[in-house]
Amino acid sequence: MAVDDAVREIRDRGRTTLVTKTIPAAWQSLVDDEDPTIIEKLADDVEAKCGVRPEIDAVAKFLKLGNRSQLPVAFPQRPSAPTSVATRPEPSPTGGRRLGYACRGAWHNCRSGKEVMLGLVREFAKADPTFCDRCYQHEDNHGRSRIYITRDRYEIYRKDQAFCEKHSVELIPGWLIATNLSDDAMSKIIGMACQVARLTLNVDVSFSLD
Repeated sequence: MAVDDAVREIRDRGRTTLVTKTIPAAWQSLVDDEDPTIIEKLADDVEAKCGVRPEIDAVAKFLKLGNRSQLPVAFPQRPSAPTSVATRPEPSPTGGRRLGYACRGAWHNCRSGKEVMLGLVREFAKADPTFCDRCYQHEDNHGRSRIYITRDRYEIYRKDQAFCEKHSVELIPGWLIATNLSDDAMSKIIGMACQVARLTLNVDVSFSLD
């Protein structure tokens, strides 16, 4: 009996040690994948405490920084450098960056990063009837907790139906896209879309999300 108790104690200690070591890695995976339920819950709590809802991108950056003192979540500040990868934004008349995109032609001004992403991806989808199918199969379309482009709205976040309905829009008839995204996630989707459309950033396509 004493031997059995000792074996159980050793086994339980091993399990506890394994769990303790795994928790940080599991949390980091959720943060890196910008798990929408974590971001949404934090945004809800901030809004409840101060009456101002933070931007999704600000919450995602805060989680990645892991230091509450480094980012004012309630009143998010845009970084001085562009968050979009490999972009070449059209200059504004006042000399600053202009929010929008260009695809093989004129620059399209946009009101938000989401509008930039939707505008570009919709252009690709309308030009190629196989585009959405190929995006769906692309490895970058499948995150740990969501799928960005899909036919099934309730597959997008793999969470409750209300969340999926609130944070997705129709891309083209029969296809939907996630919208509860940070600038980094939208840049990733645009990069994937360019690969699928066989277009080159800064040659065929340029964009700015901020």
